[in-house]
Amino acid sequence: MNFARTKIQPPRQRASLIARPALEQALGEALAEQRLTLISAPAGFGKTVALTRQIQGVAAGTALAWVSLDEGDDLPRLLECLFTALEPYDLPWRVDSHALAMSAGGNRSERSAVAHELINTLAATEVPRGVIVLDDLHRCTDTALFEFLDLFVARLPPAWGLVIASRVDPPLALPRLRVAGELAEFRQAELSFDHREVLQLGAALDGHAGQALTDADADLLLARTGGWAAGLRLALTTALAQRGDAAGIDWAGAGRPMDRRLFDYLADEVLRDMPDEMRDFLLRCSVLPELSAARCAAVSGDALAAHRLADIERRELFVTVLEGPERTLRLHDIFRDFLAQRLKLELGAELPALYRRAAAGETDPVRRVGLLLLAPAYDEAAAALVEVGPALLQAGAGAQVVRLIEQIPQAHSPPQLLHLRGLCAGTHWEWATMQTSMARAALGFERAGVPQLARRSRAYEVVALSGCGQLDAAAQRLAELRAVAPDGDDPTQAFVMLVSTWDAVMRGPAANAAAHLGAMVDVLERCIDPTPWFACMPHMQFVGLPGMRRALERYVMHALDRAGEREGALRAGALMLQAWLLLWRGDADAARSVVREVQQGEAWFARPRNLRLPLQLLLATDHALRGEAAPARALWQDLLDDVENDEQRRSGWGGVYLFLALRLAWLVDDQASIASLMPRLEASAHAREWPFMRAARQLLRGQLALQTGRAGDAVPLLAAALAESSTLDTLGLDAGVRALAALAHLRCGDRTAAWRALSPLLQQAGQSGEVAGLMMSGEAVLAELARATWADDAAAVLLAPLHEALRRLQALRAGTMATPTDGEGREAAARGPSRLQQDLSPREAEVLERIAAGESNKLIARAFDLSPHTVKRHVANILDKIGASSRGEAAAWWHQRQ
Repeated sequence: MNFARTKIQPPRQRASLIARPALEQALGEALAEQRLTLISAPAGFGKTVALTRQIQGVAAGTALAWVSLDEGDDLPRLLECLFTALEPYDLPWRVDSHALAMSAGGNRSERSAVAHELINTLAATEVPRGVIVLDDLHRCTDTALFEFLDLFVARLPPAWGLVIASRVDPPLALPRLRVAGELAEFRQAELSFDHREVLQLGAALDGHAGQALTDADADLLLARTGGWAAGLRLALTTALAQRGDAAGIDWAGAGRPMDRRLFDYLADEVLRDMPDEMRDFLLRCSVLPELSAARCAAVSGDALAAHRLADIERRELFVTVLEGPERTLRLHDIFRDFLAQRLKLELGAELPALYRRAAAGETDPVRRVGLLLLAPAYDEAAAALVEVGPALLQAGAGAQVVRLIEQIPQAHSPPQLLHLRGLCAGTHWEWATMQTSMARAALGFERAGVPQLARRSRAYEVVALSGCGQLDAAAQRLAELRAVAPDGDDPTQAFVMLVSTWDAVMRGPAANAAAHLGAMVDVLERCIDPTPWFACMPHMQFVGLPGMRRALERYVMHALDRAGEREGALRAGALMLQAWLLLWRGDADAARSVVREVQQGEAWFARPRNLRLPLQLLLATDHALRGEAAPARALWQDLLDDVENDEQRRSGWGGVYLFLALRLAWLVDDQASIASLMPRLEASAHAREWPFMRAARQLLRGQLALQTGRAGDAVPLLAAALAESSTLDTLGLDAGVRALAALAHLRCGDRTAAWRALSPLLQQAGQSGEVAGLMMSGEAVLAELARATWADDAAAVLLAPLHEALRRLQALRAGTMATPTDGEGREAAARGPSRLQQDLSPREAEVLERIAAGESNKLIARAFDLSPHTVKRHVANILDKIGASSRGEAAAWWHQRQ
């Protein structure tokens, strides 16, 4: 958990709160019925107090999730807090909630997907009423957060309501909700105290059964404060303390409405009346986000911290008491601001030390760094951020990491921090920023005499240079890296070899790629930690390259072993590679079997791009091989849309995806798509694209010439492609060029040239058993090549892969090897109650039995010695397999079969 648990602990109700029947009834009805309840008023009008009192009286069985917002909170952090607050209610997640929160930091489409997933999960949660409270929303400025809330509120299930407390109206579609009658609003007018409530408040504070105030006093107080709760409480506290033995209160001179300056004046009066020890304790501890005995003692040095907190709570000095195992107080913002001013004036010299002590005891990494920045202790803040930054980045908090890094002056940025900044940029394909950051980090490590870390940053710099299309500069850096002998079993060497593999794929010769990847696996095999295995995951573009199969199979075998059941992302990625390897052998049905497990992982991890894109391409290829044009087209169009909407990837990958889509369009004879995509491919050419795209365009031009009966024109086009395709082979490029070149020569009557083009392809396919490259040429091309009469040197053994590719393709298209699928390549088998229980694994069957017995996830985890996360994954699998949407439906399904 990357946040303080106090953020999701609702305040405890004060014993001395006075009853406000009209406000409480209206607020209670809103919480029980409305889609959105907005409590919007300036500081000190009692928004949190009103909510705190009301949530104590919600109906039995109501699910309540409370989140208090901090300055700088963004959408992923809010969702991480919210999902943790919802844990006690066993929501039937179909996606890992942590991955869901992480994915919300992406684009609008990804945020929309997160909103819909959360909405569907809430709808399937069996509670009579659910209330989500977001307190102090005014502290957030993240536009993505408000965009998400707009989507979320518009489709919130009827059983759930959202409550927002804020000093200002949030930028949501409030008019639409207001017109629809789905918005309850509580503003300054509704929160202001009236005459009767002022009298009651005076009695509660004084303890004299209402004798403290007269009606005239109450009227004067109302005129002075405008019913402002904070002003009333302070004015009464000050006046009652100064009353002495008089029967009444002297309000002489009280003439103007309450404002912030008068609040500070009255607060100063309250502070002055305290014992010096209590006063100094409160000032020093005001640097803390929340006040607990241990943290207050550490910051203030006061051994009586627990006693002081009890006294503060008794005095009710603008604090809320949080629910939890230990007494924890939160200062009201308006009082904290006042104390901060006094602290700076009176004990300003202590501030740096106080902030450092506060940071030392802070478990929330974002808050810890923020406190050190306030000190300001930039070197310590940088060190803390270097320590927690990778975990925050992995948790999807990259935007917050960048914001914190940008607050640290360059002179205080160590190379580790620069490396972290480069990693943040890399997650969003911001190649230029990544390259600059990694270059500076490497230089810093070199100056500090840490060559291993410098090498790591240089390797990432190569990735960034390649992403920018600066392939020659990347190659130069890579040569420098490889010229230095690695230090022992440094995992960085594995990453260097992965980058070397990419260089061989992008710049050639492709034949060298297998050796580099094999060397990478050699290094990784000495690593038990799964982290470098995930960081060095090979790309699906490596599949089909000469000699590559063995290295990829080794990677898959060992990665699955390292992943086990806990490293789900690594497991899903390794299975994705395994599916590609099976497909490239022509084992489409076996590949689909693996894909089903990949899809479960992909869905559970919120469809991350590193899984989603290769999976979509694999499914599109599978559909095209089977002749299923419509689903293949839908998938390749999704891929094209994805890269078109991503400016960072468009220049490097736009042409690649168009090439892939066109090959699939030809495979299913989709002439309309070919006609629309060819001009786009020609227009996509630019100076920094991958060199293999030259041969790729020539291949497609040659294919177009062959299709239109111009074999003579196709020959030189395909010859030009052949001059580069063997060196720059990827994605079956060389296989496609050779098959079409052979066909063009045959049609021109030159069997010798045809065999010269085809035979290397047949030899490689025969040695590797990978026939998908041939299959990608299509049934008509393979059939014409198979019917040809070849020269004597065309031994049957060499032609075997050609005939095998044709046989497999025809079987796929005849449906004799097919498994029925829906439009996205998933099984179309029934998902309803007809599903047999043996589809569940033994563990899933045990978990389902416990669900049917009414046990919670926590109890199930304890019974089987599992983590709650693992139990949630089992529940998701169970719901998916039996076609249920909720735990109740799953329990009913189980009982029906007993």
